[in-house]
Amino acid sequence: MSQFRLGFSASDVIKNDTKIWGNLDTIKKWLVQEPIPKLLDEQILIFLTAAGHDVQTAKNIIMSHYHLKRTHPDVFDGRTLDEKMRRNLKAVVTANLPVYHNDSVIFFWKFVEGSVDHYDTKCTLSLLTMNADVSVFNGPVKSAIFLVDGNGMTFKHLMKMKLDLLRTISEYIQSGFPMRLAGIHLINSSSTVKALFKMLSPFIKPEMAGLIHFH
Repeated sequence: MSQFRLGFSASDVIKNDTKIWGNLDTIKKWLVQEPIPKLLDEQILIFLTAAGHDVQTAKNIIMSHYHLKRTHPDVFDGRTLDEKMRRNLKAVVTANLPVYHNDSVIFFWKFVEGSVDHYDTKCTLSLLTMNADVSVFNGPVKSAIFLVDGNGMTFKHLMKMKLDLLRTISEYIQSGFPMRLAGIHLINSSSTVKALFKMLSPFIKPEMAGLIHFH
């Protein structure tokens, strides 16, 4: 999330909740001493909401989020809809569903069958960060569910995936995401999907493994 005006006001969300205002002020004072850009009240509130309003958890998310932004600027800042991204959009279908489930936004992902030549892991990760930022633009979101359709995913996709970017995706979703991860549901899961999660398994925290469901 860059320094810009969001589509909501922190005061409209927090109102007279003195505890939340106190938590927000605590984080603002802490940020002065950290190598992190100055954040809007609205941005801090997004991370506090993701942390269930636990100050230390919010600090951890912020640190991880901006560490990833510093170390992977090509992913987090490279958001131009260039030819490479346009090609990738022919290989990956992604959308935020218009309905929530138990206060969770639902991210839908699907690989397009026969379009593996257009697939690019870095572009896909950039799309994920854009989806996340769009989701919280008009207000904090408590949690997120990923709904992934395994149809269309092939071993050719796996061969094009870069291990360092898979590690980045895992770290972003588990530690630096502006929403709490509520679950990952894989429908039409195949041997290819299971092979992907075997590749990801070294990067998945034990407490997160129970949130992954194959259907």
